[in-house]
Amino acid sequence: MRTEPRIIPVLLLANERFVKTRCFADPIYVGDPLNVLSIFNEFEVDEIVLLDIDAAASRVPTSFDLLSHYAEECYIPLAYGGGLTTDEQIGALFQAGYEKAVVNSLLADSPHTVEAAAHRYGSQAIVASIDVRKDGDDQKVVVHGNRDVVSVEPVQWARRATELGVGEILVTSVERE
Repeated sequence: MRTEPRIIPVLLLANERFVKTRCFADPIYVGDPLNVLSIFNEFEVDEIVLLDIDAAASRVPTSFDLLSHYAEECYIPLAYGGGLTTDEQIGALFQAGYEKAVVNSLLADSPHTVEAAAHRYGSQAIVASIDVRKDGDDQKVVVHGNRDVVSVEPVQWARRATELGVGEILVTSVERE
């Protein structure tokens, strides 16, 4: 059984602007979110993932009013990650018009919140973002914006995430980002 590949761009937010980084550092401006999202409306992409790298570091998500404004301007299903720390914030994200919440550091900091959100909103609505970097000959999972190593292997971390109820996994190689 052959399925068509899904096209899902991942766009990085920093200071309410889209940026590109190299190895999770030195963000370079690439465009205004409303402008870029309107351009993507013309492409045949299946979904767009917005990852707020500032919110991930500060643990404070982007304003839900602003996120709602982005959702109103985009006709493509959206996922958002960055700074989500509570079930209430995840609910507010869905109220703002997003279909999926992306969690990364929350998997390490509060796995019970991830599990509760997957149970409440459904596994299809929760995405585990797993950042992986080389550590000698090994691959290690990192959280908190590549600052902290989690002492498990990426496959074990993915299994743990699915056991908590996440329905999708987004893997990013720090060295290739």
